[in-house]
Amino acid sequence: MVHLYHTRNEAIPRDKVLQSLYPDVMAGAHRAVQRIRACVAVLLLALLLSGLTVLASACAPEAETSTTSTSVASTTTLPEFEGGSVGVEGLAVYHDQDGASGLITAFTVSVDPSVSGRVAVGVLEGEVFGTGAQWRAASWMAALAATSLLNLDLADYRVTYEVEGRIDGPSAGGLLTVGTLAALLGDPVRPDVTMTGTINPDFTIGPVGGIPHKLEAAAEAGKKIVLIPLGQRMDVDQNAEQYVDVVELGRSLGMEVREVGDVQTAYEVFTGVALPQPRVVEQEPQLTDRAHQVVLDQAGSWADFAIQKLDEYAGLPDAAKSDYEEGRVELAGGYLDDADGYAAQGLAGAAYFAAMEAARQAALASTYTLVEQEIQELGENAAALDLAGAGVAESVDELMAELLAVEPQSVGEAVSLLEAWGYWTVASHLSLEADDLLGSLPDDEDPVEGRLGSIYTAVFDYTLALTARDAARDALALGDVLKGESLRGADRLTELAEAYRRAAEANLETIQVLVVPQLAGEWGVSEGEAYSTLSVRDVNFAEAQAAEAHQEYLLHELPEGASRDYAVLGAALIAYVGSSVSLAEHYSYGATYDDEGDVVDFAGEKALANGLDYARGRARTMIALAGKGRADPALPTMYYESGGLLREGYPPDKLDALYDYWTASLYARVMAVLSGHLEPLVPRR
Repeated sequence: MVHLYHTRNEAIPRDKVLQSLYPDVMAGAHRAVQRIRACVAVLLLALLLSGLTVLASACAPEAETSTTSTSVASTTTLPEFEGGSVGVEGLAVYHDQDGASGLITAFTVSVDPSVSGRVAVGVLEGEVFGTGAQWRAASWMAALAATSLLNLDLADYRVTYEVEGRIDGPSAGGLLTVGTLAALLGDPVRPDVTMTGTINPDFTIGPVGGIPHKLEAAAEAGKKIVLIPLGQRMDVDQNAEQYVDVVELGRSLGMEVREVGDVQTAYEVFTGVALPQPRVVEQEPQLTDRAHQVVLDQAGSWADFAIQKLDEYAGLPDAAKSDYEEGRVELAGGYLDDADGYAAQGLAGAAYFAAMEAARQAALASTYTLVEQEIQELGENAAALDLAGAGVAESVDELMAELLAVEPQSVGEAVSLLEAWGYWTVASHLSLEADDLLGSLPDDEDPVEGRLGSIYTAVFDYTLALTARDAARDALALGDVLKGESLRGADRLTELAEAYRRAAEANLETIQVLVVPQLAGEWGVSEGEAYSTLSVRDVNFAEAQAAEAHQEYLLHELPEGASRDYAVLGAALIAYVGSSVSLAEHYSYGATYDDEGDVVDFAGEKALANGLDYARGRARTMIALAGKGRADPALPTMYYESGGLLREGYPPDKLDALYDYWTASLYARVMAVLSGHLEPLVPRR
């Protein structure tokens, strides 16, 4: 999904829509945000509500129909699993008056069949308050990573981590994941091997501190091999306050120190066997001819709209224009050129995203200028009333009603519905935020501090909300065409929604306890202030927060059933990918910034290059799985295509490439589950 907003994380219920759709659930409820009535709504009503509508469905070929019911049970049946347990020893650092020292930490990973069928992870403590928030978040990520790598559902298992002594921090995440995999597969682990490294959401190994001190503890415990994160051969001796070559240090202590980039590599070192892999023939993903034409036509619609808005802007008075809007016009022109170039190369997916961005920038330039013209002629209050009366939130409500009415009969329709729900999450958050901003303003002409800023923020939010609304309808139109294979794994929707909801929560908790305190120290502010600042500066973090809030609302207010599962899963995927990229930026790859706050480099450049390669390979594998049957993996292929172009760009583009690769993998995985082609890589015993 193209990033569409950067602001607050509130979510206000859509009571009116739900009351009409589910009267038993919402009887007696009232909207949390009261609408301001417009006094002069003609200008912006025409501009905002109608002008941004892209009629993507009009250019789509007639869809094929599917005759198979969605009620067919999943064809995948797991063999009986009796449970397994693995003991491992990790490494930690503690500090006292004598400085930093390493120590061995022992814990046991146990996996048993689930009795409840609910997603749950347990932590057993040998001491009161023996674990901290960072360690618990790492436990969740380890369980989710291990089951994902084996194409299993976490809800089918009960995973427990038993800890001796007291421990906190995320550095055992990689080892916990290896232990969980070994418990599932029944492979013994070597007692003379240990590891330090976090587990990233994409199954790569993330950075840690204190490696020199951990090596000393490993040597005393008789370890022969120590695995460390890729790119951390040089690490700080916290007592000497200088970098040391930990590979050479390990050799001097009689050990071999190896850098590892991902869990698969680490697992093979620990067990001597490779993790089982999906049985697919990988090839470079490409859009089918039919999908290519549909997406290309949709890209053309966005490009036409962008040109229309640029022409509209050109006809507006110069007195209402600013250098900033001139910059948006220049950006829009650049994206239009990119879209043309991509289309000429047959890259329809990349052309679509570039044309949509051109439309967004052109619409923002035109709308900001129109509002400024109205402010100059009629005053701030009139402009605010116009915006409030434009009916943007109501149009987003209508989209929600459309989505709730969709009953997918095929895999193509299902994954397109998830994409549409993701865009709805963006549109809903933005329109509600704008409503809240304008609703707090008095409806008179008395001077109000900050009124102009609220108006301009509302312009931004409303315009992007409508872009997201129309992108959601693009997704539905594409799904109508790419119906393909019938649903065989619809019974797994609830588990998918629950798993990714928990994964997003684990990511956000990790950011809260790991990233925010670090930023607070760097910025010289409180953790609360750092959290708020991060919500404004980091689009991925803001996106994840908003999606998490919406998924909680959808989960509790919609009645159980497929409609709720699609809605929650669509929001959960957005929350998961957004939070994963935020964690990658601020922790895993250590982004550095210029004075403007833009990413200019990465401290973990070597690890990032490996992460991009790994993400690309996994996306390719999952798309191959999704395409094993008759389902057309158009959506994941579009993101894969975009990621391949972005990874060659500037530093911020590399983060967007991760976002696209991970989205491609997730959509493809969901498609494989729903089509029944995601074969569990079952325990070998």
